[in-house]
Amino acid sequence: MAKTGKVNPSVILRVDPERQSLDRRRIKLMIFAALAVVFLALAASVAGGKTADFDLQVSNYIYSLRTPAETLVMRGVSAVSSTPFTGLLTAIVIAAFWMKNKRKTAVFFGTTLLVSVIANNAIKYSVHRFRPDISPLEDASFYSFPSGHSMNSLVFYGALLYIAHKSIKNKRLLAAMDVAAILFVALVGFSRIYLGAHFPTDVVAGFVAGTCVLFAATSAEKSGKFKKVLAVE
Repeated sequence: MAKTGKVNPSVILRVDPERQSLDRRRIKLMIFAALAVVFLALAASVAGGKTADFDLQVSNYIYSLRTPAETLVMRGVSAVSSTPFTGLLTAIVIAAFWMKNKRKTAVFFGTTLLVSVIANNAIKYSVHRFRPDISPLEDASFYSFPSGHSMNSLVFYGALLYIAHKSIKNKRLLAAMDVAAILFVALVGFSRIYLGAHFPTDVVAGFVAGTCVLFAATSAEKSGKFKKVLAVE
């Protein structure tokens, strides 16, 4: 008589939580390593002058799109994404979280932005790339690679979105916030090229470096590092 093949619960494969956690950490490490490799390759190419033709061609094309009205808009976008303005917004956000007794969130947000600013300046000192002098509409100082506006804006709005996705349940609202943030950060990068303050590869590098910072910060927050190390609720 044929057996009716029933599944014995005792032989069902069980998922090992520790193994699953280890696999997730490995995947995150691989993603971070891939981003770091992309950034280092881009930095090496810039330092070796291999991106000069690309930067020149893309920059000249974007300069050809200039109009008085667009220039006014781009100046405004650049102004509200500058380091001083972003720093002011960061202070306001931190204060708001702190007053709502969300101290871990406040520390996470502030630390993430601080790391981004420090990393950006450290890389600029290391690469020593000078600003474009083709047709600048903005008198920008300091080194050019990577774009601080692009990097810090991505980290600022990326960190806010990360916090929002943990606390807001409305999926449509979250989707709208995601799209708005992505479009604005992209516009920030475009404005820096448009105004002649950065080369295209500066902006790309800023986005990649910002993604690295954001990825590392959110991974640390998920693992409870902020709560354990800083001992805040």
